[in-house]
Amino acid sequence: MSEKLAHREAKIAETMALAEAKEREYQRQLAEKDAKLSTFLADIEAQKQIYQTRIQEELSKIPEKYQDMAKYMVKGAEDSREALTIIQEAKLKGMFEDKTVVVNHSVPGANDGARSSNERLQQAERDRREKMNSSQKIGEALKQIKSGTPNNVFRTK
Repeated sequence: MSEKLAHREAKIAETMALAEAKEREYQRQLAEKDAKLSTFLADIEAQKQIYQTRIQEELSKIPEKYQDMAKYMVKGAEDSREALTIIQEAKLKGMFEDKTVVVNHSVPGANDGARSSNERLQQAERDRREKMNSSQKIGEALKQIKSGTPNNVFRTK
């Protein structure tokens, strides 16, 4: 009987030692995970602060009459990263610029297009483009893209 009791106590002691070792291992892993979590949370907070400062910089560059609209756009975003993206895309699309419309009051003559065919107009456009250097061509293409004319080389989202 005493041998059985000693054997049971030894088994219990062994099981308790294993349980304590596993508990210590779990505690160590938990502390390690908590440390990683705190560094990730600190990184996220730092990124939020950076995005907030960048949003404020972008908002300060927007003209006063569009400030309310820009602030509503920022307020409607889910997070600061998305808000910054929205503001930058709106600026790229010219949403915060004064719109100007060019009105041409000239009347075309016989050479300008009054009696021109489509082939003649295309040839005149080709001749005009051939006289340009590469930077002028790029500049004109960028102006066309900004005005909304589709360009088969550059595609927006």
